[in-house]
Amino acid sequence: RAEPGEYRWPIVKVIDGDTLKVDARADMPPELARLNVRLRGVDTPEKGGRAKCDAERRAGRAATAFTAAAVANAATVTFRNLAWGKYGGRVLADATVAGRSLADSLIIAGHGRAGMVVTSGDFGEDAVAEARRYAEDKGIPIELVNGRQLARLIVEHGLEVMS
Repeated sequence: RAEPGEYRWPIVKVIDGDTLKVDARADMPPELARLNVRLRGVDTPEKGGRAKCDAERRAGRAATAFTAAAVANAATVTFRNLAWGKYGGRVLADATVAGRSLADSLIIAGHGRAGMVVTSGDFGEDAVAEARRYAEDKGIPIELVNGRQLARLIVEHGLEVMS
């Protein structure tokens, strides 16, 4: 049984690593019954024609296969914190499979990433505004990090950097 603010919709199709098509007719009007849900907190590589190269295309297919296996083996997939996305007919949501965040599972398995932008120096207000727009559009957290400050923190705390 779902808690208030939770939805347990059957998965109709895995569109790609971070987007699912669900059957939401139990909770939505008929015109919204087939809803695309973008996973909040993760960005996976593109597949097909949207990929920039063959390596991204292969990584996109692997991310899609990972998500498909995760939802196929799940007794339930639970969606929380729904918000309408920038594109019509798509919502952003946190999704859990067997109580574990699907976004976190993708990141841990190496199929997705959370957003971090490291710069070579300071950044202006326009960069901050653009990062916020991108984060809202993608539904992922973005952190702008001054590269010089990051390097200083790594050295000060004795962290070893591997290349």
